[in-house]
Amino acid sequence: MKRIAPLLFAFINRLMFAFESLLFVAIAGACFWLKNLQQILLLEAGVLGLLALLFWLTARWVNRRSLEVGVVRRGSPQEKEADGVLRLFSLAESLLEMTLYAMLGFFVMSFFMFDGRSGFWLHSGLLAALFVGVWYAGRWLDKLRKQRGYGAYGL
Repeated sequence: MKRIAPLLFAFINRLMFAFESLLFVAIAGACFWLKNLQQILLLEAGVLGLLALLFWLTARWVNRRSLEVGVVRRGSPQEKEADGVLRLFSLAESLLEMTLYAMLGFFVMSFFMFDGRSGFWLHSGLLAALFVGVWYAGRWLDKLRKQRGYGAYGL
């Protein structure tokens, strides 16, 4: 039990205090607070559009900074700059995770929002298309990280 307790605590800590879970709760609260379906769909488009815009800007910044810094050896004076690039990669990955959590929240709320089947399936299809876009963006980010020499574990 002593070996499992720190892992369980870390999991609960990540689950309870992560920004992604707060985003999920805010989406659920807003969807129950707003009564009009158009307002909920505008909220959904705004949240997902904002996250997509932030990811796009961060991805451009990561691309430019990783080209400027290049591959850095351990102990070199440019190591702080390379750590900054790794933090930018981490930020871009976090934005993709937040987009997935927001999509999950809106998908769950769609069970309560739509009365008819056609609206539900159209909404779910659009979320599935966005999921495919997020998946390709994550693959592009991983490919960029490996091409620029910032592979797994910062090697």
